[in-house]
Parts: sequence; structure tokens; C-alpha cells
Amino acid sequence: MNIEPPVEPSLRTGNRTLPVRPRPTQKEAKIGYMSRVAKENGFTTYQQLQMSLHRGNTQKYFDGFCEQLLLSKSERRALFGPSPRFWGPSELPPGMVPDDFNHRIVRWCPGCLANSGVIRGPWALKLYCACTSHGVLLCDRCPKCQRKQRLEYGEIRYCLCGFWLGAAPTPTASGPLLRLHEAINASIFGGDIPVSFPELDVAAWQRVIRYLGPFTENSPPTYSSGRISGLHRLATASTVITGAAHLLDQWPNNFNGLLASIQNRKEVAISVRRTFGRLYRVLYVNLSGDCFQFLRDAFEDYLLENWPGFVCKRNRLFKPATVANHPRLTITQAASLAGTAPSVVRHLLQATLIAGGEASLPSGRKTRAIHKRDVQRISALAKGGVTLEEAAHLLALPKCRVRELVASNVIVPSVSRTQRRASSWLIPKKQIDQFLCLPRKTQDDNCLISLRQIMKYWRLRKGESVGLVQALLKQELVAATASTSIRTLGELQLNSNEVQNWLSAWRMRTKDDLSISQAAEALGIKQEVAYALVRNGFLAVTLSGSLGRRVHHTALQEFRSSYVALVELARERRRSPKSLLAEIDAMPVCGPSVDGTRQYFFRRGDLQITKG
Repeated sequence: MNIEPPVEPSLRTGNRTLPVRPRPTQKEAKIGYMSRVAKENGFTTYQQLQMSLHRGNTQKYFDGFCEQLLLSKSERRALFGPSPRFWGPSELPPGMVPDDFNHRIVRWCPGCLANSGVIRGPWALKLYCACTSHGVLLCDRCPKCQRKQRLEYGEIRYCLCGFWLGAAPTPTASGPLLRLHEAINASIFGGDIPVSFPELDVAAWQRVIRYLGPFTENSPPTYSSGRISGLHRLATASTVITGAAHLLDQWPNNFNGLLASIQNRKEVAISVRRTFGRLYRVLYVNLSGDCFQFLRDAFEDYLLENWPGFVCKRNRLFKPATVANHPRLTITQAASLAGTAPSVVRHLLQATLIAGGEASLPSGRKTRAIHKRDVQRISALAKGGVTLEEAAHLLALPKCRVRELVASNVIVPSVSRTQRRASSWLIPKKQIDQFLCLPRKTQDDNCLISLRQIMKYWRLRKGESVGLVQALLKQELVAATASTSIRTLGELQLNSNEVQNWLSAWRMRTKDDLSISQAAEALGIKQEVAYALVRNGFLAVTLSGSLGRRVHHTALQEFRSSYVALVELARERRRSPKSLLAEIDAMPVCGPSVDGTRQYFFRRGDLQITKG
């Protein structure tokens, strides 16, 4: 350190000087230097030194102190921090205020104190809690008597109890905390700034720490003013600066984690300001200076990737580029870019074929935003899909037959009115094209009939039209090659004799068994009750290939002979089911109070009715 040589006393005639004039060291605290001067000149406190220096001296305050110590300009600049309050206004770095410093309580690093015996200037900052030289947290209490150390006493190396403060134990500081302290030191004394940390002055660092330190991923602070009580306490200050160090370390990954936690804690809303609340105010109001732009840049970059709603011109505090580049679109905008109608985009959203962020408006309505990357998929789905009416025309079949094919999953639509309550259907074109490649074979032209005629004029029973199409897909029936120009399903030519034989076999195969829904109709009960009886094992079913679970007629007869419903008994006796239930001694095998089934059923062999 280059320090100008002190001016000889002979050149300062008329000024009194102290007998002992220790020279300040680089980075020494101004108050700590005054305590050291007071001690070496025989004063107990620096207040006694101030009273002695000002007695009969017209040069007051710190300037007078420097004059009588013969301090050069470079030596004055080596001191950091405020002078005691009763010495008058302090010379502080630009933007700093006296409240940023501890004026009475001293913090210290035992290793530094043992080596140099001086109080470092940054230790006086309320938001300074670690030593970068030794990688430890600072101390503020004597480990022997738990007394806080005060700056006004001249002896700064020993506690009043006699304990050597250079031997105080102290825990190791975390890596992020040390890197933040290195950045603060660089802002005060110059030097290299740790990677990923911005270049700020010491006043800006104090504001960043005060405002960002209280934010955690678990819970937001209850205030956003930056005024934190108890910062003179080391425990409070350590918590705040540790929080800020975590957010600023690995920038902006940890900061993005905070934003994600805030966004996930709240219901998705259309307003960025309402969602991020206090943090939004901190970024755009409390830390609105140009030096804090890196915070807003990271915030807006996060919104570009993760905000499910819109960013529009209403967000006047955002950069114009953020508004212009936000990838979320309205349904109308997405439909326009995809070259389709907004209703088609809504149907695709309802069918979850494309992702859409949903947000709540204050009125209770919902608004949806679509990512730009989904526009190409919307265009492909819209161009490759047809409505129910268009599908019926392409298949040359009545719409009712197409609905039956959809209900049986022979045709799987992207958007279905029955499944999604959409206003129209959307059927992929490839579902229609599957019928254009059916195999053909040469057959007698005199026995040919089109599939459309069979479905229109033959008296097909329920499910037989679907079974006929499935037989074509399974090649149980093969169309004729009578006309090579036939390009639709309904125009396929089939041998009528083969269809009659297949239909007879179908009816023989299905006449003795029913679906569960048909069995419910035969028993006169609701479908939900029939499924519950099957699930509980009272109504036997068998598996029949693609037809699924079937109820044989013998199973129906066995159920009728073994069980009886309470409503049936009440109907026979012209009683209410509730009053009749109270008179039956037997326990029901199922019912609302037994297993949650909607109807009571009794085993006929156990049934007894009390006589009144």
C-alpha cells in the first residue's frame, strides 16, 4: 500500500499533535482506529479522546482529529466506515447512510484480530457477517461471558472479562456466503468479483441484500420495505445475508427456483403483478435503479419460459422486447397463425391434444394461452381432421352408423361431442383411410351387394352393423374386386350369401348372452346396480373376446331364482321399501348400508318377513 509520508509537526505550527500517532492500516474501520489511538494515548474511550482534542481547538470533528494525527489523504482514504455520532457528520461512500453501520457493537474475525490487532472496516456493516480470509463467520460476543463487545472501549483485543478475543471459536461460512462477501469487498476496495455476481457499489449491495434476503422458497416475507429490525444482531443479519447469498449464487438458477415456488404457491392468475406480489414490487419499485437491471432481466427471462398467461402492453414496466417475444398466444391468434377456426383450437384444448395454460380472471371466467410451438401441431391436426358429417360423406354411410363406429372405438375421434362436450366432432383423416386398404377377392357378380345397402335396408339388430365392419377389418369377410374405382367403405361390394351366413353365426353366438347394460334392462334395474352386482360376484359374467364381459341367460335365471330386490318385494305387497325393510329379519346381501350398492337385494332362501 502506497501511503503518503506524514507531514512533519514543524510544518504545522500552531496545531497540537498527540504524543502517540499510530498509522492506519488498509481496510481499517474508522471507529476502530479511533479506539486504537485513544488506547495508545492513555484514554479509556474515544469519547475522552474527542473531548481532549476539541478543548481549545477550532478545527472540530473528524477533520480536526486527522489534523492532529498528521494523517495524509491516502491514510484517510484507507479508513472505512462512519465516525462516532457525537463527532459530527461522517464521510460515507455514496448512497450509504449511518444506519447501514453498527456504531457501538463490534464484530470481529478471531484470526484477523490475532494477526493484525485492528478492526476491519467492513466488519462495521450490519450486513457483513463473514471473513473471506479465514472462511468463517464473525463473532460479536465473548464466548466466556457472553458480553457484546463495544467499540468505544480502547482495548479491542480483550473482553472486559480478560478473554483474548483472537481465540474465540467460530463456525465455517458457506461457499455462497463467502462469495457474496468477496463481491462486497471488491465493491469497497476493488479487486476481482466472483463469477456470476454483478458489479455493484457497496450501497447497491446493501439494498439488494435488504430486499432480497428475506425471500425464501418456503414462505414470502411479510414486508417489502427493506427496513429489517434487529440487523445489528449478528443472528438476524446472518439470516438475511445468507438468504440473499443463496439467491445470487449460481445466478439465475436459485433465483428461478424462488420464482417457481412463488408461482406454484398461488392459483394461476392472469396478472403477473398479483401472482408475484411483494417480489414484483421489490424488482420494479424498490430496486428500480439501472444497476439492478440484471434482476429484472432474469425475472423476465423466467416469464418467457414459464409464465402460462399473457404478457402484453399492459405490463408497462417490462422491456418492449419481453412483451414482443413472449411466446403465449390467445386462441384467436393461434387459430389465425394455424390457418383454422378458433372453435377448432378450443376443441383441441378440450381434448388435451395441445397444452394450454389456464388463468382465472377477476370475474371468475377462465382464459387460456397457447404456446407458439403448438401452432404447427394445431395446423397439422386441423388439416388432418374431418367433422362427423364429412366422415359420413367420405365413408358413404349414414351419420348414425358412423356414431356407432365411434361408440365402439372402431373409429377414434380426436374430439368427440359425447366425451368432451364439444360443439362438433374432429376425426383424424387416417381413421377414415384405414378402410381404403381392405383386401379384395374375385366373387360372383350376381350375389354382390354394397355395405351401405346392407346397413340401410337389412334389419340389423343393435351392434350388428359394428360387428359387420369389424368382420371386414379382421378379414372374416372380404370385399369383391368388382369395381376398382370404389374408394369408400359404404360402396364396398360383399357377397350377400357370405354376409347372411356370417350374420346367422353372429346371432347364434350372441343370442344366449347379453351385455351388462342389456342384462340390467332385462332385470329392470339401473346399469350402475348391474355393474355393482357383477363386481360383487352376485351376477356371473363370462369374457367373450372383443365383446368383453357377457351375461349368459342361465346366469340371469340363476340370479332371479337366488336373489330378489327390496323394491320388487315392496311392489308385490304394496308397501314402501323403507317400512318393509324394517320388518325383514334377514340381512340383505348388498345395499346402501352394506356395500354402497344403490338397491337392497336379499337371498330368497334367507328371506323371512315378520307378521304384524
